Formats: sequence, C-alpha cells, structure tokens
Amino acid sequence: MANRGDGPAGDVRVRAEHPEPDVAELIEGSASFTSIAPGETVTAKLRVKRLKSGNELPPLVLDILETDHRLFVSSKVDLQLESQGWQRWMDPPRVHFARVLVPTDGSDQTIVAEITDDSGIARTWAVVDGDKVSYADTSSVHPTTHAVPLPWDPHAEARRYEIVVRDVDGLVTRLVTRL
Repeated sequence: MANRGDGPAGDVRVRAEHPEPDVAELIEGSASFTSIAPGETVTAKLRVKRLKSGNELPPLVLDILETDHRLFVSSKVDLQLESQGWQRWMDPPRVHFARVLVPTDGSDQTIVAEITDDSGIARTWAVVDGDKVSYADTSSVHPTTHAVPLPWDPHAEARRYEIVVRDVDGLVTRLVTRL
C-alpha cells in the first residue's frame, strides 16, 4: 500500500475477507500500521492456507480502513505464493454426513457419509452397532472422494455409527456418533 496523499495516514488497518471455504482458509487475515508517511509504501503480509491441490486461488478481497480521516477502500488482489510450488498440509481425511436417501418402497432410509482427502483415500470401513456394513480398499486407485451409504431408520432407537478412514499418507480419521 502506498500513501499518495500530502499528509500522514494514521491507524491504517487491513483485513482480508474470507475466501471460498473449500479452496482456502485465512491463517493471518489482518494487519495494522500506526502511521504511513506521505509517499511511503508498506507491505501487509497475510497468510492463507490452500486446502486443495491443483486449484487456482481466487482473488482475495481486502478491506482497508484509515481511521484518522475515516477512509474505507475495498479491493480485490491476486495472491502471491512465497514458496516455490505447492506443498500439502498432511491433513487427515474429512468425514461428514451429506444426505439422506429415502426409498420409494418404504424400506429403511440410507444416510450417506462423504469422505474427502487431498492425498487420496486408501481404506474405509464402517460399523453400525458392532456390525461391519461397509469396507473399501481403494489403495490402488487413491480416490480423493468416497461415499459410504449406511442404513438408517429415523424412527428407531439411536444406533452407534463408526467410520474409520485411512489415507495414502497413513493418516487416520475415526468418526463415532449416535444417530
């Protein structure tokens, strides 16, 4: 940022708006400067964590506030990577319940657990009330997403669900819940 005015800019604050949540996450999203002299240029270093490989990062919206003169500017900027190349963060697999499938014949409903992992999913298994209901060894193909259908009856007593996922890096996620 550059102060192109005749006087000093005082108490300047820079804040990044949150980027698309499935593409990037703000690590350090703000900076402040007590004063910027006329003609002076300053750099605000903000940190963003890329969540998926292979995606172009969207422009980041910066809100800049100069409180002495009550000036506000909002601007889109392209992100510049400090490191060469892209490096995975070694996050463990993520599991969430995505949807419920309701059959037309009146049989039990199915709840679908969606699994995602940037490096690839190697193995997935699911247990409902102690009975294994699903097992998939995908270590030869390394998919980054996998759907696991699970039996579910919303009118019955709650059951214990356990989903265990191992990615190709050896990281494990274990989700245990009652539905």
